[in-house]
Amino acid sequence: MKEADVIAAAVPVFIQYIGAVVEVGSDHSIDASVLRPYASDSEIEEVRGVQDRLKARGQRMNGLVLVERSVLQDMSPETGTFTLLICEDLSNLRILDGEGLDVTPSSRSSSSTVQVSFEGWPDNLRIDRNIKWTGASAC
Repeated sequence: MKEADVIAAAVPVFIQYIGAVVEVGSDHSIDASVLRPYASDSEIEEVRGVQDRLKARGQRMNGLVLVERSVLQDMSPETGTFTLLICEDLSNLRILDGEGLDVTPSSRSSSSTVQVSFEGWPDNLRIDRNIKWTGASAC
């Protein structure tokens, strides 16, 4: 379990995952279970909660999230788990209301660091947890 191998395997999984998150957030008829190849059941439930909150407010996501940088935070070869800090470029992700108007908060930063925990190394790599990082930025 080498750092370069871990990052090389994890970033494409995260890109697929975040693309599916935006898809679920943009079309409320899509069930969050489409994340199953990339995420644990508990993470799918977190995304389902985001989808429900957007739907309740009459909002949806539009655009894409790009990965600017990733840094290995820790890894446990014994358990096949590891954590990355990932810098997301949010500048192309908008929140739209029911009429299609941009209601993205003006205070939202164009980039954000998230802490992403992975499990299943090496054969069934998926995201167990994705949370906003409050420590030093990875961006």
